[in-house]
Amino acid sequence: MRDGELTLAAPVLFGQGVAVLPQCQLRLARFRGTDKREFLDQRQLNGHAFQLREETILFCQRHLSTAARIPRDRLEREEQLAIPLPALREALVNALCHRDYSLQGAAISLAIFNDRLELWSEGGLPFGLEPEALKREHASRPRNLLIADVF
Repeated sequence: MRDGELTLAAPVLFGQGVAVLPQCQLRLARFRGTDKREFLDQRQLNGHAFQLREETILFCQRHLSTAARIPRDRLEREEQLAIPLPALREALVNALCHRDYSLQGAAISLAIFNDRLELWSEGGLPFGLEPEALKREHASRPRNLLIADVF
C-alpha cells in the first residue's frame, strides 16, 4: 500500500477474478518448425503472477523435448528438459518482475520453436538502460521492487 491505496503489485501478485489486471496476461505458443507460420498449440492466460509462472512451466514441460537416462545406481530414470527448469524459471520470473504493468493491452509472450525458445515482454528497458549494457555487468534495478521482493 502507498498512501492508503493498493499499488499495482497487489493485483499482479494476488488478484483473483475481476481483481486481475488485464495487463496480467501471458501468451504461449508452440510453433511447428522455426517460424511463426503454423502453431501446434496456443494459450492466452490471465491471472496473478504465480498462476502465470506455474501455467508457463507446465506448458514448457509439455512442449520442450526431454532427454532421459537411467543411472547405474538407481531404478528410476532422470529426465532433463532441453532448457533446464531453473534457467526457464529464472527467465520467466525476470519477465514478471521487470514487466511494465502500466502498459494497457501489453503481455508477456513465450514462443517455442523447434530450435529455440523466445520470451519477451512489451515495453522499453527501465531507468534509461541501453541494450548494449545488458551484455556487460550492470546494476540490477527491478522495475517492480515489491514484485521482485516477493519472488
